[in-house]
Amino acid sequence: MLYTTLGNAPLDQFKYMLESLSNQIERWRWSSEVMGVQKLKAHDEYNRMKESGELEKL
Repeated sequence: MLYTTLGNAPLDQFKYMLESLSNQIERWRWSSEVMGVQKLKAHDEYNRMKESGELEKL
């Protein structure tokens, strides 16, 4: 059986841990992009309401 140089963890387990980390990073990137888009839309909506005077009515 092959072992990694990080402790005595089997190579398969190390590969699984890297895969899990990669998936978590990908999900984080996707959610960050979604939140960035929502933030931009919210900012645009705020500017629209500010220009039209709707903001003062709230």
